[in-house]
Amino acid sequence: MRSNLFSSILLVLALEASSYSVRSPTPPQNKVSNERRTFLTKSAIIAASAILTIPIPSRADVSDGNTLPEGALQFSRALKAKSDWEEIGKTVSTRGSELSKDEWEGVMGFLRKLYSVGDDMKGISKGMDPTKKKEAEKLIADFQTVIKIADGAARGKDPNAFMILQKKSAEDLENFFLLLQDVPDEI
Repeated sequence: MRSNLFSSILLVLALEASSYSVRSPTPPQNKVSNERRTFLTKSAIIAASAILTIPIPSRADVSDGNTLPEGALQFSRALKAKSDWEEIGKTVSTRGSELSKDEWEGVMGFLRKLYSVGDDMKGISKGMDPTKKKEAEKLIADFQTVIKIADGAARGKDPNAFMILQKKSAEDLENFFLLLQDVPDEI
């Protein structure tokens, strides 16, 4: 929309400027009309430059249906990571000693992404009341620490140590999501 407005203004200015370039051999008959035209042209240029310098508000592709707002996106990533982490835990607990080198490398890659989910959790916790926020910060710090240690267990291809750490971090994730619930316990 803005480019159409800009194009229209440029077209008007170009037409106005072209009327000045084709001058009759006789001087203008009325000095007032020439000053008026000059004033209107300068006003149009000033208005066009003012319109073009107005900042455009940032917009997400939310209306396109392919992007969530930042808070919802953080929550979605954390929720997806929680379910994926449970699946990886099931896989390692059932096939831990049979996992190939490539599968362990895939687990280590997922752990790097899972660590960054801690940053999403920090963003989600900003809206919590102070007591829950303090508890959430502790859970997030513990979660990220356990994920770092789990990376070492995955690097060493130790399914037993990995599962202990996976269960602890999954518990931290679950407790974090429980902090988000606002339903009173009495109900």
